[in-house]
Amino acid sequence: MATAPRERRRAILRSLSPTEVLSVNALSRLTGVSVITVRRDLAELARDGRVVRVHGGALRAPRRGSLRPVALRRDEDVEAKRVLARATAAMIEDGESVIVDSGTTCELVAEELAGRAIRALCLSLGAATALASVPGATVTVAGGLVDPESLSLFSTEAVDAVRRFRADVAVLSTCSVSVADGLTVVESDDAAVKRAIMTSSARALLPTAPRKISRTHAYWFGELADLDLLLTTNDIDPSVLAELREAGLAVAVHEI
Repeated sequence: MATAPRERRRAILRSLSPTEVLSVNALSRLTGVSVITVRRDLAELARDGRVVRVHGGALRAPRRGSLRPVALRRDEDVEAKRVLARATAAMIEDGESVIVDSGTTCELVAEELAGRAIRALCLSLGAATALASVPGATVTVAGGLVDPESLSLFSTEAVDAVRRFRADVAVLSTCSVSVADGLTVVESDDAAVKRAIMTSSARALLPTAPRKISRTHAYWFGELADLDLLLTTNDIDPSVLAELREAGLAVAVHEI
């Protein structure tokens, strides 16, 4: 049984899955050390971007350069995404101009905004379809090539369209949020679009499930300070929530 810190952390990493949460109590039994020691190990591994801490346990962090297929991501955290979508849409007022980023959560936000009297620039065909399917919103799609899997727009034409648009609010998506590394995504083109979105928006909202927090991916696009509000759910690890707030980030926690 591993007891030295380095060996113990290796054992923890070997036992973790990227999709199934392993509890702190189970890791304590596995390593033969106290729950407090396991939590310290997880905090250290999370700072290195190697694990994702969630309430009561942890997941193995994905590789920084890997992106899960859209079909799989649509099935992840469905209840949390719907709660966050409703909460995010409630923060947008009629008459506002809005940039809706790509991503599965942003598509759900667009569904919640359908029929509202807003002017929207969408970075995915999915979000644009959800908004335009009900009369009320004025919807524009950023130009350029469409990613065939996600139906997202990441091209230079999309960046140019975002730069020409002035938004009251942006609804952002991200692959990961980290106190140490800020906001990161897998693809450089996606990062360029998101940087343009934040520059063109008076305020930035980021609805995200806890599994994306304390992770890091390959391409940086912003600091936590660039966000006006991060919305997440109450299954976030309390220590992670405390770290975010200590870093100065406003976080709204919603119950699922």
